[in-house]
Amino acid sequence: MLTRSPIRSNCAKKQNLNTVIIIPTRTQPDWDPHAMQNAEIAAVLDELAHLLELRGENAFRVRAYRTAARAIEQMHDSVAEIVADPQRDLTSVTGVGATIADKCRTLVETGQLPQLEELRQSTPPVLIKMTRIPGLGIKKALALLKELPLQSLEDLRQACM
Repeated sequence: MLTRSPIRSNCAKKQNLNTVIIIPTRTQPDWDPHAMQNAEIAAVLDELAHLLELRGENAFRVRAYRTAARAIEQMHDSVAEIVADPQRDLTSVTGVGATIADKCRTLVETGQLPQLEELRQSTPPVLIKMTRIPGLGIKKALALLKELPLQSLEDLRQACM
């Protein structure tokens, strides 16, 4: 019968008749298993890139967030594990610079990103919804929002009639 040893032990014991066999097991992680997963961190970085693009921020900065999101999503190692290990550095991942690594650390430690919250509050919800309409890009959505007093997609529908 295989039994797990106490937390942080390096082995489990299997008893077979009078013989005890030591079988190595994974040690318990030092990081919080409830910390954000890579896919969640990537989604946050993608949303941040989208909101920055809606605000007309530098295209290279937007691309950097999207590149980092793709890199993190495709990683085999957990960002939370890398952040928890002082001997590892997230900037060693291609596409992740110091600023984005700091944002990832904040996400892992707090589950939130203050910059994202600020952007969410300062971006009109109708603009975000408009960019989800197939064929309606960011530039056109911004132009429509500038020209028309839109508060909802229903207002946009009415303006089109």
